[in-house]
Amino acid sequence: YRICHMLQNGIAASEIVALTFTNKAAREMKERLTEIAGRQAKGAFIGTFHSFCLRILREFHELAGLDGRFSLAGTSDQLDLIRKALEERGWQGLYRPEDLLARIGSAKNALLLPHEIGLDFPDRDPAVLAVVYDLYERQLKLNRVIDFDDCIFKAALLLRQQPDVCNRLQKRWPFFLVDEFQDTNFAQLHLLELLA
Repeated sequence: YRICHMLQNGIAASEIVALTFTNKAAREMKERLTEIAGRQAKGAFIGTFHSFCLRILREFHELAGLDGRFSLAGTSDQLDLIRKALEERGWQGLYRPEDLLARIGSAKNALLLPHEIGLDFPDRDPAVLAVVYDLYERQLKLNRVIDFDDCIFKAALLLRQQPDVCNRLQKRWPFFLVDEFQDTNFAQLHLLELLA
C-alpha cells in the first residue's frame, strides 16, 4: 500500500526499491503490488538484499574487481575452496571447513577484509582466520565466483570505494523500503546508509 501511495503521488516505479530477506517474501510482495497497482508498478525493484546487490555487481563488475562472467558459489563449492586453502598451508585436518566458512561470513558481514581481521574482531583465533580468509578469497577470484555473503559485502565495498557509482545509484533509486528493517545486519544497514 505504501508503494501504491507513492505511485499515485507521481513517483516513478523505476525510482523505488523494496527489499526483503527471502525470495518467497519478495514474490509475495510483487504479487500483491501487481494486484493493487497493475502495470503502474512495472519497473519497481522488489527483491532480496542479495538479488539487489547482485544486480549492482553485475552492472559494475569491473569496478568491483570481478570478472564479467562471475557466478555464485554454492556451499559445497565454498567448502572445497576452504579445504584447498587449508591444504595450501598444510593445515588440513586441523580446522573444520564449515566452522571457518561461518567465521569468514561473520567477518564479511562486519565488512572486514582479511588484513583487517585483528584483535577487535571477536574470533578465537584471528591470525588463522585472516590467513584462511585471504587464501579463500584468492581461490574465489581464481574460480571467477563469489559467495553468498560477497553479494552484500562486495556491493557495500564498491559503493564505499567508488563515490561516483554510489552517487549514480542514489539518483537512480531515491526511494528505499525495507521489509522487517529491524532484522538488517551491519553490512545491509551500511549499504542502505550509503545509498540513502
